[in-house]
Amino acid sequence: MGQGGTRSNEDTSGALHAAGVVGVAGAADIPDITKMGSTGVFGQGGDAVRLTHIAANGTKSVSGPKNPGPGIVGRGGIQKEDGVILSTVGAGVIGIAGNGNLPSMALTGNVGVYGDSSAGIAIKGESGTGIGVHGHSNSGPGVQGASERDRGGIFESKGSAQVQLAPHELGVPLPSAITVPVKAIPSKNLALPKDGHGGDLLVVMDDQRQCSLWFCVSGAVGPTNARWAQVLMGEQFDGTVNF
Repeated sequence: MGQGGTRSNEDTSGALHAAGVVGVAGAADIPDITKMGSTGVFGQGGDAVRLTHIAANGTKSVSGPKNPGPGIVGRGGIQKEDGVILSTVGAGVIGIAGNGNLPSMALTGNVGVYGDSSAGIAIKGESGTGIGVHGHSNSGPGVQGASERDRGGIFESKGSAQVQLAPHELGVPLPSAITVPVKAIPSKNLALPKDGHGGDLLVVMDDQRQCSLWFCVSGAVGPTNARWAQVLMGEQFDGTVNF
């Protein structure tokens, strides 16, 4: 347990409190308090400073750590029962914004990083030129978004398309296009959200498990309901391969 000191109540400079725990790897200089103040735990990974050495016979060798170290690593514990490891393990890192309670094991078990916020953002990633948030999986979904009362995901860009779907390469030319009859579902026979936002994409499925795709062309404004249009497709056919 580590506890940092506090600023005086009469301090009008707005300076931060001392950090509770500071860990710096590699004998690096301790950062200024403006970079780590008022944090519970601050970790700084060691740098990987490598030097190339050339011996008298011309052979080369490199000294120094191979890779820089992470600032903080969290590894969740495992549970054993009579010597048998159970399937659920503890979360690697749990972050709670505000004074919320520790989430239950049912929510955090088997999770690498779990974020909790009652009103703000649970997990936020930001990058200057790289990727803000990256999700990858060998056999499950790379990223999953779900909401009880709002959109499952919102994508926004000011200088490019909001979403890119990376295409599978077929390896052969596509067949020549043909003209097919277009059928649309009468709008009077379908109930869609009146509070939609312009740009919403909505997939609905009927009791026969037939799906259709709809696009909100204008969002709700005051007493005016949102307006929707069906995204029309080509002819249907069975899938025949596994990617």
